Amino acid sequence: LTAVAIVLGVAMVSGTYVLTDSISNAFSAIFEQQYENTDAVITGESAVDLGQSGTTFPPPFAESVLADVVALPGVRAALGGVGGEAQLIGENGKAIVFGGAPNLGFSVDPTQPEFNSLTLVSGAWPKDGEVVVDTATASKKDLAAGQEIGIQAEGPVETFRISGLVKFGAVDTIGGATLAGFDLQTAQRLFGKVGKLDQIRVSAKPGVSADELVSQIEPILPMGAQVSSGEQQAESDSEDTN
Repeated sequence: LTAVAIVLGVAMVSGTYVLTDSISNAFSAIFEQQYENTDAVITGESAVDLGQSGTTFPPPFAESVLADVVALPGVRAALGGVGGEAQLIGENGKAIVFGGAPNLGFSVDPTQPEFNSLTLVSGAWPKDGEVVVDTATASKKDLAAGQEIGIQAEGPVETFRISGLVKFGAVDTIGGATLAGFDLQTAQRLFGKVGKLDQIRVSAKPGVSADELVSQIEPILPMGAQVSSGEQQAESDSEDTN
């Protein structure tokens, strides 16, 4: 019995390490994919270390920074976005949650596909009053394009039309998280960030390195904003998640 207990104990600990390593590698791959075509990333700069908090985000910065970035000589393209927590509300009036996974909401812009990490599976990209949701949630809750669904972000529950179903890259789900994508103006209003951005992803012109691009961007940033290379941002996001 002692030998059996030892074997079971070691097996459980080994299995836990294998599982956590698998999850860690999966999220690292997700962040690498997200910033695959991004040479520089502009984000808000917090006065405190947010690495240990799963519910606190860097502060947003002025949307006007985007125009200043686009005007730089080394910039090929740039895309600004915002995100936050968006609860999808089921027919029973309760939030749709799977095992405590987060409920992610964010802006999407299909006009610049090189920065878009989502794949449209059915329907269309969202316009004002519309939302795209992930295929995993749609499958579990019998959701389809054309249906209406309640969503709660910073304010009361609002009703949106589901314009389409999406997945993140090649995966149907990110650890059970629900995904809700909106056009930029709608997302800014929902998350209380009108006239502001959480992030700007930037690609460089041919012949311009990521370090050169970062050096061009740094002088034009207002207080409260920071820039890093796409590779550095992917590593930072992965570390925070891990």
